[in-house]
Amino acid sequence: MTYAWYTVATGGSPVATGASFTTPALTSNITYYVEAVAGAGSCPSQRTAVPLTVTVAPNTACDFANAQTNSTTAVCVLCSVQDAANTTDADVNNFSILSVPLAAGSGSVQQSLIFPDAAAAGDSVRIVMELPAQVVDAGLLSSLEVSSFNGATANNDAILLNNSAVSVRLLTGTSKFTVAFAPGGTYDRVQVRLRAGIIAALVKANVYYATRQVSAPAVAVRNVTICSGNTATLTATGSAVSSLEWYTQPVGGAKVGDGGSFTTPQLTATTTYYVQSVRTSNSCANPNRVSVTVSVVPGLVTPTVTNATICAGQQATLTATVTGQNIQTRWYSAPTGGTLLFTGTTYVTNALNADTAFYVELAMVPAYFLQE
Repeated sequence: MTYAWYTVATGGSPVATGASFTTPALTSNITYYVEAVAGAGSCPSQRTAVPLTVTVAPNTACDFANAQTNSTTAVCVLCSVQDAANTTDADVNNFSILSVPLAAGSGSVQQSLIFPDAAAAGDSVRIVMELPAQVVDAGLLSSLEVSSFNGATANNDAILLNNSAVSVRLLTGTSKFTVAFAPGGTYDRVQVRLRAGIIAALVKANVYYATRQVSAPAVAVRNVTICSGNTATLTATGSAVSSLEWYTQPVGGAKVGDGGSFTTPQLTATTTYYVQSVRTSNSCANPNRVSVTVSVVPGLVTPTVTNATICAGQQATLTATVTGQNIQTRWYSAPTGGTLLFTGTTYVTNALNADTAFYVELAMVPAYFLQE
């Protein structure tokens, strides 16, 4: 039994073979697909999807909330925000505590996390939070609300965390979770609000930090196959507020291209490129680059064929000597195009009464296409 790994559900070229597969460095979510083949001449199984989720890394250098304000409603007795400045310092492990005692009534406590400048809609805002000693569920999340503002002007996009339009994802190995939502307009701050009197069990919420990121590029084709020595053209789409940059490394490295389309140099080995979005207003990059792999098929060695001499009315046996594996040999009666006469290294012609030229070409094919 052999296994082949792909980045597409059907078609495409394998990016690896074997029962285990170590991916390249990943900075964005991706789904791989694996299929099994019993042996030469066997048909492959249906591919099984293997989705991988990558924890988003914030760009603390330029897209981190660096100021805050907080308040409580008058009816929220003894409500408070403790250690409020912890949400905007350089330590991502510090947090503020939004507190609503059981006897707080029906008010709320809120903290606004302020970014260095305003940004247009089209970003993704992420807030890292925690519910101390609680299991995150829809009931508890109904006490928490997020919204965005531009100065004192609300964008009227307030939404509870138990709403399906908000992405709430637990961080592996911790009790923290990320809240991701899209602001409804130009904004320079986001507000977290803990409402009292909704769920009696929820009296505290920790807020670690808020970060905003321009949307990551959308790449429709994550794997492109070319023959050795050719170039590949890679494409990606960014949001209206971003530009795109191409790299050969998942982090750092020198930029090799700009824009939604990038043509590689001539390649002789499989190479992975990475594209990132950069907000045009402040040149702040989303550090979660999206990978695009160019799979390079090794160049085929020209086969050798010995000419045959026969008497009129006889058949000729032509044999091609082929170097390499998973190669299909095809025979034609024309130098280009034409009708396929035979597949295999040895071709026996029909009876011939005149000098005739035949042509042979080679093609790389999956192993399961080849008969034993």
